[in-house]
Amino acid sequence: MHGWRVVYECTATGWCAYTPDLPTILGAAATREEVEQQMREAIPVHLNALTRDRAERPWLYKPEELPPDLAAVFARIDAAGPASPSPHLWG
Repeated sequence: MHGWRVVYECTATGWCAYTPDLPTILGAAATREEVEQQMREAIPVHLNALTRDRAERPWLYKPEELPPDLAAVFARIDAAGPASPSPHLWG
């Protein structure tokens, strides 16, 4: 699976990160290494939860009714097959 974009920002108190393509995933930590680890762990958990929820409640995920950004996420999940996704770290 291709990686997911992750944006890292240095703040006055440490580092934060987010994924533009998966807007519900955010991270914050004292060091960049810590926030990178958070994102490496969070992205597969989030994608697996989306996949599991879609399998359990397919009526909520009709392709023609999904917002374009969520439809694009599922297209990438489906194209990847059963392998665990991993993020590509940008920054």
